[in-house]
Amino acid sequence: MSASVSPAALDALRQRPLPTTNKHLIRWVEKMSDLCQPERIHWIDGSAAE
Repeated sequence: MSASVSPAALDALRQRPLPTTNKHLIRWVEKMSDLCQPERIHWIDGSAAE
């Protein structure tokens, strides 16, 4: 069985620069994306605008 991730979710992971340099966090997001197959990924930055 192979999982497919939506193009929008892949775009979020390919975005440069990523909103973090934490390699463990980036890998975790990649793993969760593979597992959950989200339509998109939204990086939360904790800004006032959010």
